[in-house]
Amino acid sequence: MVVHKRCHEKVVCKCTGNGVEENSGDAGDAALGRFNIDLPHHFDAHFYTRPTFCDHCGSLLYGLSHQGLQCSCCKMNVHKRCQHNAIHNCGINTKEIGAALANLGLTGNRMNARYTKKVRGTQNKKILEQFSSDKNFL
Repeated sequence: MVVHKRCHEKVVCKCTGNGVEENSGDAGDAALGRFNIDLPHHFDAHFYTRPTFCDHCGSLLYGLSHQGLQCSCCKMNVHKRCQHNAIHNCGINTKEIGAALANLGLTGNRMNARYTKKVRGTQNKKILEQFSSDKNFL
């Protein structure tokens, strides 16, 4: 997935192609805090009428016909070569999840128990109640 350098801490999903086991020591500690969302995309071949960029690698989808694949549910656009590396987060609004985590004082890569001790209290309950009542969350 392509993200800005300043936005990498706001990513809430694990990378599907990083090859890091969750129990593999220091390298796995970074993956432990991420959400375990597993909603695969349903990609179909698509013909684009205007320049479109891959939502996984960020490069242009090129060709004369059927330049890439588009998810029939969430409209994610990817190359055929990027299809297997796309994050399984179909239909999830990751911007809202990231904003809610920021309100709780958390980032996408620091959500496990040792970091949540700082933010417990009544303010969390109010934010979580508001967040869970929002119908646009999923």
